[in-house]
Amino acid sequence: MPRTIALDGKTLRSSVEPRGSPDFDHLTDRKAVHVLSAFASAAALILAHQQLAGAPDEIAAVPKPMAELGVTGVLFTADALHCQKDGFTQAAATGNALLVRVKDNQPTLHATLPGLCAAGCPFDIHETVDRGRHGRQEHRRVEVFDTTGQLNAPWQTLVSCVARVSRLTYIKDIRSGSWATREEVGYYPCQTRHGAKVLGCAIRAHWGTENRAHYVRDVTLGDDASRIRTKPGVMARIRSGALNILRANGVQNISLALYANALSFDHLLALGTA
Repeated sequence: MPRTIALDGKTLRSSVEPRGSPDFDHLTDRKAVHVLSAFASAAALILAHQQLAGAPDEIAAVPKPMAELGVTGVLFTADALHCQKDGFTQAAATGNALLVRVKDNQPTLHATLPGLCAAGCPFDIHETVDRGRHGRQEHRRVEVFDTTGQLNAPWQTLVSCVARVSRLTYIKDIRSGSWATREEVGYYPCQTRHGAKVLGCAIRAHWGTENRAHYVRDVTLGDDASRIRTKPGVMARIRSGALNILRANGVQNISLALYANALSFDHLLALGTA
């Protein structure tokens, strides 16, 4: 299975006063700082940070970490915002590949892929069933289709296959005991040809970034609550570096590790010398 790196951004919400606040900077009308991160899914390590003015700047910023990380043979994953020809081109130029979801921001490709998958036969299929807690079950089916000769000229050289991910979710109402269902189908063009299991794992690993990186940084490390206004991205990097040190030492419960380190300075120093 190829290594996967998720490219995803988050906003440091307290890096400016909210609009309407008495301390809001009406002169500059400055927005909250946005940070684009490169997250190694398997190791759960944050490899890079890039400070941006806002979420729309992510599109132009994505090619930069692809080049500067100096890696090859990696499958980069990103959300639908980054389904852009420039992103696919930069991934190929650095010896890597890109896997993204396509939505309405690419209307032609978004309209083409459902018909392509409906008319074709998948070359690989992978199915999983997750029976989680709290009365929730999720059935996932990943089908991978060849796109050779079936896309418009600009996309044909950039996309090798497309994964159709169908999710059927059952949610139990604890009061009535009845099960509600929710269905969703997503299409994920990929630059290199992979099997259904590989693509399914890469897609799930990308959305796992929200729990394993963003949530930990916000809730445990206080990223969103930080009111640092001068170069807040620098402190965000320091928090991510601390998170990497804990993860590299095999720590799973970050909150408990922070508490233990606060009680014992020797315990904290041991992490740096391990």
